[in-house]
Amino acid sequence: MNSFPASGFKKAFERMGHVGPIPFLTKAECQLLQNYIRSGEVRKPMVWGKGLAPCDRLVHGLATRSELLKWLAELLGPHVYLWGAQVVSKKAGEAHPWHTDIETSAPHGRFVSVWIGIENTSAESALQYISGSHRIGKPLQQVAEERQVARPDRTPERALAWAKDIIADADLVMGDVRDGDAILFDGRIWHGSLNVSGRPRHAVLLQYAAADQRVRIPDLAKTYNWPFAYRTEVPPAVTVLGRARGYPNLVELAHRRNLLEQPVLKPVKAVPDGKPWTPHSVMDGRIAAVAKLGVHFSLLQPGHSPHAPHAHVDEEILIVIDGEAEVVLPNSADDPAPTIERLYPGDFTYYPSHRWHTIRNASASPVLYLMLKWNGASLGMPSHAPAGVFRDDTHSRRVGKPFETKFVFEGATHFLKKLHVHRSMLLSGGGYAEHADPYDVMIVLLEGMVHTMGRTIEAPAFLYHPAETLHGIRARGRARYLVIEMHGGQQADRRGRTRERTQWSTTDEFTYVPGQNWRAWRVS
Repeated sequence: MNSFPASGFKKAFERMGHVGPIPFLTKAECQLLQNYIRSGEVRKPMVWGKGLAPCDRLVHGLATRSELLKWLAELLGPHVYLWGAQVVSKKAGEAHPWHTDIETSAPHGRFVSVWIGIENTSAESALQYISGSHRIGKPLQQVAEERQVARPDRTPERALAWAKDIIADADLVMGDVRDGDAILFDGRIWHGSLNVSGRPRHAVLLQYAAADQRVRIPDLAKTYNWPFAYRTEVPPAVTVLGRARGYPNLVELAHRRNLLEQPVLKPVKAVPDGKPWTPHSVMDGRIAAVAKLGVHFSLLQPGHSPHAPHAHVDEEILIVIDGEAEVVLPNSADDPAPTIERLYPGDFTYYPSHRWHTIRNASASPVLYLMLKWNGASLGMPSHAPAGVFRDDTHSRRVGKPFETKFVFEGATHFLKKLHVHRSMLLSGGGYAEHADPYDVMIVLLEGMVHTMGRTIEAPAFLYHPAETLHGIRARGRARYLVIEMHGGQQADRRGRTRERTQWSTTDEFTYVPGQNWRAWRVS
């Protein structure tokens, strides 16, 4: 992503009231957000239509990108909060009447709005604005009321003429904005849009304020026009730079808490309960690599599937522990001929974000599998690891050394700088001494018995080692396991600390017993 020039950026913004378009999101990130918007996964806004930032992890991650925060610090100072975030969609032929944002229309306000094109963005669909209009001292609605011009009749030509009556250097800007481009503009600027591209256009609007400014929610049920009316509620806001302690409705983000920092070791156990599909959570929370990781074992009975083919923003790894499973990989929800792959113990699949998928049991015996599911702030990596099915060829392999490894795959994802997977084969006594890695490590014990984390554990089991925590392993006889490394955007420091760490531990144990009677889970 490009950055603004170090010199002249702030002066240009103060003079014109805007900067951009600037390349901000990669093509892959735009595709991710397009899928996210279409999928219906976008969270319901808090309090009002612009309340996405405190409740939607993906939007919050976009709004707190380090490059964007540097620009905001230069324009608004060291203390900034985010009070508005929304997806703005316009159908073909749909207009957004010319206006000044009511929340930021005060003559001496210090606000910055960031408009980001996501899909079908061009000069025919993007935001239009009057350069310099933030210096007029009046919102467009007030000027229109003084001239007795109704809201639908506020054309860009009229807005420009009114602005030139007050400031001679006013100009109409209709830039050639593309998907992924960002425009930063002063909250007082006059702007509007008309989508004449013939296709629906999607954008994200992020709105920020200096910490000493206050924002009120407009009461649009009463009027869109001047004089403005306001609701009694204060919009929820999130501090993105420094402090904004005086703001009355700062929201503590749930997805920034509950860091999983303690080692986890989970064997498994099953007892009958008659359910066709029984998941049991192993861990769920934030880790150093991503904002949210969920891990669960699941037991799937013959002839059943946990759900119809679906797609979602989360990335996933599914590992078959015991039994024979079929993964169904359609290209869409109604694909009449989806790809079907049969997986055996030790085989696994990787599903990138919004890859259509499901699992089913077409065999005569139950299937036990392990699922890892994660998401967080999109990192904007230029290339991504593709979906794949990865076969386990180590179960019958002859091991020549006490400790051997076999590379499986690695690559960037939307939410990880690197996702790495390899297999390890051990003979009795094989393994490694305690050490600490700068990334999160998950180990899925598939065969045998090992000594680790102060105890001896038998397969199948799941082990989690947070970034920068000591861990080692030694085999008690022949053993095999799968290693998953998650390298994220923010890792722990050399003492294993990250911001807002909280204690998390587990005493649950599960022991898996193969046989016809295994139907469900019981905590020991």
